[in-house]
Amino acid sequence: HRRKVGNIKLEIFGCKKSIAEALLLRTALAILTDHKHKHLHIDINSRGCRNSSETFLEEYKNYYRKHANKIPQCCQTKLRNNPLELAFCGNGECSKIRESAPRSIAFLSEGDRVHLKEVIEYIESMSVPYCINSQLVGPHEEAHPKTLFQIKSLKKKRGGEIKSSTIVARGERFDYLTYDKEEEENENHAVSISIDIPAGKYESYKELDDEEVQEPNIYFVHISAEAKRESLPLLEELRKKNIQVRQALMRDSLWQQMRHAEHLGIPYVVILGLQEVKEREVIVRNLETQAQETVPFSKLAKHLKKIA
Repeated sequence: HRRKVGNIKLEIFGCKKSIAEALLLRTALAILTDHKHKHLHIDINSRGCRNSSETFLEEYKNYYRKHANKIPQCCQTKLRNNPLELAFCGNGECSKIRESAPRSIAFLSEGDRVHLKEVIEYIESMSVPYCINSQLVGPHEEAHPKTLFQIKSLKKKRGGEIKSSTIVARGERFDYLTYDKEEEENENHAVSISIDIPAGKYESYKELDDEEVQEPNIYFVHISAEAKRESLPLLEELRKKNIQVRQALMRDSLWQQMRHAEHLGIPYVVILGLQEVKEREVIVRNLETQAQETVPFSKLAKHLKKIA
């Protein structure tokens, strides 16, 4: 039967860093978990930059043209109209041929590989199972998404074997160039994810104006790539304890983060650096008095509730 669902779309614009995908995935997982989804699983793939994507598409179409006589007529129509539909075709003969088809990650540039590796490292920090799914290639060849991902909700039998799966969220990153009147290049970056929410619960969501959002009393500051990765599970634990925290994970500069916290008038900052990651602790600083103390991860939520 067809599920009655609403749809929540989350978007981040202007960020070329892999943390953008990670933030949207972490937020989507939290929303889905709050709606009682269990056994969530992430599929991810990349087509890379436009040059990598176009090279892959050419090899991909050539491969299927060589095997056109082995696939049924309905699939030959897909090959003519939209070859990417063959990537997730359920026909048995197509499935066999697809096993040896070119995979987009084989054509990635070094920069694209680094970006995908970083996204995967963030996913691993969330302790959520994932896999690289070569069937995630986008809906049609005219679009050139860089990163593609989806979240599935798995139903398992008593023995742990997967009984069925439902896709509950889909997302992608687009990096593209536009040109102004002087023909100068402008980089554009957009990452989005669409989350399926049961219709009855979807109506409970509403858009808030800026003045309706209460500024938290805590600002989370990260120093180093390792600290940024560790921030995701730490912030999720605070969210579960209903502790509101402002963060700027898309910024790397310590100075920018501290200035931002001061500009917002937030009284406390939680600082996580490389040494703190190793020691499993954070520094909590009062920006008004500059007094600070070291707090273990395990006691952070209790400490923040007491002071903020």
